[in-house]
Amino acid sequence: MKKVLVLTAAATVALGSFGEIRALRHDPWGGQKNSWQMKRHAEKMGVVTNGGAKVVFVGDSITHFWETYGSQQLEKYFSAGEMKMLNLGYGGDRTEHLLWRLNEGGELDGYTAKTVVLMIGTNNNSSDWTDPANVAKGVEKIVELIRAKQPSAKIIL
Repeated sequence: MKKVLVLTAAATVALGSFGEIRALRHDPWGGQKNSWQMKRHAEKMGVVTNGGAKVVFVGDSITHFWETYGSQQLEKYFSAGEMKMLNLGYGGDRTEHLLWRLNEGGELDGYTAKTVVLMIGTNNNSSDWTDPANVAKGVEKIVELIRAKQPSAKIIL
């Protein structure tokens, strides 16, 4: 009996809650309100409520760190006018975090972007519990959400 309980618990952890696809969850970083991610989200929402931007980058650390390592290029090409950009990349983000940020977090609400650049999924693949097909489903769901929130924007994946 003890072996059955241990195996059941292990399977539940590996599959998520009762077989759900983890990459499709809407997860605010485990609900930690004082996390650096929630602080960054609050900061970015200040830009969103002030009109957003025309070019929006969403994704994980590869996108996030363009603010530091790519800052000169961002300033040169994406600082003003029709190319004014908003970087909504978060280090360590997985599809489930981005789904929360775009839907419940409202990061694409209240403005009209011309282009949304999406880079996500790398961190989902860093765990042995993630099936690449499920990561693709998460990315597909994000694209659907971007289309719903920013219907006139071009999406670069």
